[in-house]
Amino acid sequence: MTANKPDSTDGCVVITGGTGSFGQSFTRYLLSNTDAKIRIVSRDEAKQEQMQREFPDSRLTFILCDVRDFRKLISAIDGATIIVHAAALKRVSTGERQADEFTKTNVDGTANVVDAVLLAGTPRTMFISSDKAVQPFNAYGKSKALAESLVIQANARGARRKVRFAVVRGGNVWGSRGSVIEVWLEQISAKKPITISDPTVTRFHLPMEAWCAFVWRSIIEMRGGEIFIPKLRAWKLSDLVSAFIRAHANEAGEPYPYSVIGALDGDKLHEMLIAPSEIFRTVEADWCYLIEPPGAICDVWEYVPHEGQPLWDGFEYTSERASRMMPSDLRELL
Repeated sequence: MTANKPDSTDGCVVITGGTGSFGQSFTRYLLSNTDAKIRIVSRDEAKQEQMQREFPDSRLTFILCDVRDFRKLISAIDGATIIVHAAALKRVSTGERQADEFTKTNVDGTANVVDAVLLAGTPRTMFISSDKAVQPFNAYGKSKALAESLVIQANARGARRKVRFAVVRGGNVWGSRGSVIEVWLEQISAKKPITISDPTVTRFHLPMEAWCAFVWRSIIEMRGGEIFIPKLRAWKLSDLVSAFIRAHANEAGEPYPYSVIGALDGDKLHEMLIAPSEIFRTVEADWCYLIEPPGAICDVWEYVPHEGQPLWDGFEYTSERASRMMPSDLRELL
């Protein structure tokens, strides 16, 4: 049997990492589209104070809590109906230098969230993952891949209490904190040439508003153990930088200068959202790609597969192969 769908007009949603770019945008989405109460769980008091000023809404509660702190997590999620686990260390280059810290937050912290949810009996938990978790080769991606496994396998532990877990995977969110556009704008503000890694790099295009709506729909549709993946177009870095430097031309109308610095530590040339080994469990629905759970998890829930078309052998979902955004599309965004 499928799970009962949550009432989007009621309940309490906990967002770990709630003061981050996604957390703030998802909060805004929930305030506009639901009547749910929202708990912002994060470890940064300055960001919490700033967010309280920007979101003066009685439906919000702010809780200082690091996901590394299991005891505090238990009280932070008590009584919630939905957990959106977005807390993570994310800078790829930092992870290459401090993999131990990424493990403590992204892996151990996720294990803490899972254990706290199981104790609290929270009906639904959605883990915010990344394309970096697919065939990972940097510390960030490896930590996300292991966290995905922890979340999917938690369904076996939660079945008796009808506690369900699922995953959403996305690419780099357009304009989010630390994204290439933000970096370039900071360089322009400092009157420095903008820097690019490799002009042949490609990335999926994921607008924040669309990402928030996708996450919420995935929560509503989840049955336990799935990985939800949006259908995205992609852009090439050389096209993006060309559109950007023209959009920020100087007073004489000359394109803004840029320099090529080479590949960054741990960076992939192209993004991938479905691994070849996952194709046989993936279906294409009208609104997403959906990786069905492993057999052991399906057995736990007497799982009814989602409607959709199976993917063919050899299917690739990478930013290199995805439908390409043209320079004219990028100019409109900038």
